[in-house]
Amino acid sequence: KSSSIRFRLLRNDVNSGPGVARNLGIENAEGDYVMFLDADDWIEKDCIEQINTVLNSSGADLLFFDYYIDTKVGMRRKSTVSKSAGGSINRTEAFIYSTNCVWCKVYSRKLVEMHSVRFPPLKRNEDLAFNKIAISYANNIYYLRRPLYHYRNNSQSIMHNKRLLNENNSFYAINYIRENYNYDLEKEF
Repeated sequence: KSSSIRFRLLRNDVNSGPGVARNLGIENAEGDYVMFLDADDWIEKDCIEQINTVLNSSGADLLFFDYYIDTKVGMRRKSTVSKSAGGSINRTEAFIYSTNCVWCKVYSRKLVEMHSVRFPPLKRNEDLAFNKIAISYANNIYYLRRPLYHYRNNSQSIMHNKRLLNENNSFYAINYIRENYNYDLEKEF
């Protein structure tokens, strides 16, 4: 089956970090799902096809999948949700055991729009806040244990920029989660 993917280039007037750029993407999205890809990473050739197959059969409003870390010495397969066999998972399992990054995940645009899930204006840890808040609203979470994403371990990336190391970003992200989170984890224990 052939499918077409349309791209549209969006630009911010000022480089305000990945969260602001991703929010612009969300606000201009037209499809049923939203997926984030970092500029120096890539996906497997059949990634979208595999994702579509799982979304169509599971009805998930949040999908996780595995990835490879690509380094100068080779690739290592990594799990996006530790301690999970895959398939349908609950919010608590997703919250506690999933990685905090937003790549390797597909979010229902309806979920994101209905609950105004957005990235806080941070240079780092913005994906932690977005991901945990999205999990709190998800009703159907699915974990596909297949590596479909290639994360390039780039020493020049924003993640490795020591000038942006600021514990205030972590505190702000945690407070942002507290203010926007919709699930009582404590009642699950």
